[in-house]
Amino acid sequence: QTSVPQDGDKIVMKIRGTLVDILCPICPEVYEPYVTYEGKHKVLYVLMLKALYGMMVASILYYKKFRKDIESIGFKVNPYGCCV
Repeated sequence: QTSVPQDGDKIVMKIRGTLVDILCPICPEVYEPYVTYEGKHKVLYVLMLKALYGMMVASILYYKKFRKDIESIGFKVNPYGCCV
């Protein structure tokens, strides 16, 4: 649901759909002024302060370490849903 066009050195993320509907009630004074509409769909453009890609890589590295640690103490990985 998001796309990330680059604007020079800045990264702008376009958020639409359900995520906008979740963010606005949480903190309306922050998000509501920046909500725009594309047709009848709410859209929120966010200037990224940190790299989203690096955060995703960190999550994968954490998962791999956690999985290795719990397997070493006897837990078995579910073959039908490895993240369960």
